[in-house]
Amino acid sequence: MYDALEGSFAHISCKFLETDRIITESIILENGLIEHVFGDMRRFNYEYLIKKMIQDIKEQVEHNKKSQTYQKQSPQIKEHKGFGTYFFPPIVIGKMLKPTVSEMVEGIKNIDFPTFDKKAFDIEFDHILVIIAKDGYLAVCVDDREKSLDILNTIMATSVLEGLESQTVREYELSQIDYVPETRNITGFSYDQRTIRNELFYGAQKEKILEHRRKEIDEDYFKKIMEKASKIFEDKDMAEDLRILLEAITHMKDSEFPQAFIMGWKIIEKYISQKWHKKQNTNKKIKTPDVVVMINDLKDELQEKYSDFTELRKIRNSYMHGKKTVTQKEAQKCVDISKELVLKNSNFL
Repeated sequence: MYDALEGSFAHISCKFLETDRIITESIILENGLIEHVFGDMRRFNYEYLIKKMIQDIKEQVEHNKKSQTYQKQSPQIKEHKGFGTYFFPPIVIGKMLKPTVSEMVEGIKNIDFPTFDKKAFDIEFDHILVIIAKDGYLAVCVDDREKSLDILNTIMATSVLEGLESQTVREYELSQIDYVPETRNITGFSYDQRTIRNELFYGAQKEKILEHRRKEIDEDYFKKIMEKASKIFEDKDMAEDLRILLEAITHMKDSEFPQAFIMGWKIIEKYISQKWHKKQNTNKKIKTPDVVVMINDLKDELQEKYSDFTELRKIRNSYMHGKKTVTQKEAQKCVDISKELVLKNSNFL
């Protein structure tokens, strides 16, 4: 209620004193009180009212004492911080919720309903808890942004190699979570609204997200991906290669061909260097020659890849030291070969 004369909001309350059949209606203003009484005030039992007020105060005091005692005796649940993000393009673990008949009558589309509060399962990555919600939210329970990004991007990269479309998680896309280690549940979160990944917090409310329809993923299938990603994460060198490959694939999807090429070439050059050192039967403390020297030294071992590596090296040099740009075809070839090398070196894929 708004009082136009006083220019302030008012609160209305009613009381019914059953013993005397008196009803009072109070309007509480900013600087005063207006009270309407319905009934015969001569029959109003003030003694009863005062006793009732005293009794209410005593009961409230007793209630407060019990509450304070309970709080002291009850163990305090301590929350911890972590970081997470949504799988993107969006997925749902299991089946998507469908609108009710009444919702369909009202014109609500059969679209994705958020299920953030519903946990699917959890798993550990090198003793770090990761919680997976049914709406595709992945929460890494460690208060370390860099470590969280490494785990999340290892998951995304493993998913790509298992046939799921996915993209690199950037640091600005991380949302912060609160979680309880004992219950292994998320209790709260905060996020930046300006990223498309975090618009998934709004579920069906954001029409823009409908450009990327949520995909239903079988829970057992996704568990296997997570288990594989967890094993890969224990091999730091392998996990790093996967994350670089994911960067290359993400750049390709965004039509950022030079960036995709450089990320792919990084994997190829590392492969050549490792192969060259292995042939020399020495450790990496010796001076590593130029990549062109290594490629020529490995001509017999590289076989059909020799010409590919030579061609890609020339493209890389022309881009880095000349004016040549990188075409989509050249970038795709570099990314495809780097992906092939990563799969070849993997013990888990």
